[in-house]
Amino acid sequence: MSYEFISSLEISGCVSENTGWNAQHVTMKDDENKILGIIPSYIKEHSYGEYVFDQSWAEFYDKLGLNYYPKLQSCIPFTPVTSRKLLLSEGIDDVNANTLAASIKDIVNDKGLSSAHLTFCTKDEVDILQRHNFLQRTSQQFRWENNNYQTFDNFLENLTSRKRKMIRKERKYVESSDIKIEIISGKDITDEHLDAFYRFYKDTCRRKWGHAYLNREFFGLIAEKMPDKMILILARFGLNYIASSLHIIGEDRLYGRYWGGETHDSFLHFELCFYQAIEYAICNKLQYIEAGAGGYHKISRGYVPILTYSAHYMNIPEIHSVVKDYLTKECELNNSNLKELENNLPYKKIL
Repeated sequence: MSYEFISSLEISGCVSENTGWNAQHVTMKDDENKILGIIPSYIKEHSYGEYVFDQSWAEFYDKLGLNYYPKLQSCIPFTPVTSRKLLLSEGIDDVNANTLAASIKDIVNDKGLSSAHLTFCTKDEVDILQRHNFLQRTSQQFRWENNNYQTFDNFLENLTSRKRKMIRKERKYVESSDIKIEIISGKDITDEHLDAFYRFYKDTCRRKWGHAYLNREFFGLIAEKMPDKMILILARFGLNYIASSLHIIGEDRLYGRYWGGETHDSFLHFELCFYQAIEYAICNKLQYIEAGAGGYHKISRGYVPILTYSAHYMNIPEIHSVVKDYLTKECELNNSNLKELENNLPYKKIL
């Protein structure tokens, strides 16, 4: 969540009315026109690129003969990353935070929208929004945590013997394949690097999703606007790049998001997306790696499941009540699944 990232999405056209993301950022100002708070928001005609899935709600509206779209969506487009959505100026009190939260419902009603959704927000923001009749929804992601590790081997020592051997075997496979790993960051990222990465990114989208949300211009813009926050991890075989992953550096964590390669090699994927990222986090004393949505295979590589939060408001009370019942049952399932996954973590048991 930064001006550089959000503006790059909009300037490149990835986020626009043409793509179904009509920017309608909510602002709260004082009598002197000074901005006190912002909610980055979009009026949307679809549910693509959000990663908190509500298509079944749209189908429910359709069966009732009602329109689910347009809706108000607050998120970082195409990015399943937890961040604050009620952005407040320093020193703003709880009264103003509640005023900003309450304004969302007014906007929904004034513009004739079906609903409002703040996804991947923080738990304390959900608590504020619940005071205004928003519903809490939970989902699941995977996160790696740096337990004061000094080296990658130090991290491996905390895993069970079987998982430790598995990771060493996977890393040795890449090393013995004459593949060279390069980590490029900041101003060292060139158009050649970005061209190679984007070629791999498009291939992954084609195979998995069928549509690339982000264009080449966007990646060029973030490399220009926030170079110190961006790293590319590239695999080279001979003279040619064969795979790459892109990561964004946060205040105390690394965000891993995009990957692709000419060969669909699982071990190379694990090396570029997980093991190199872990080594980078340890070396740079970053506390967490956020691995984004999906992928139970991440557990075996030392990532643990966590809950993520979103808040939802439907402007028809009867539908709001139905969704509330649905989310209560969904939350129970998520909590049960989380406990089951926690029982299968690869770390040594502490007696």
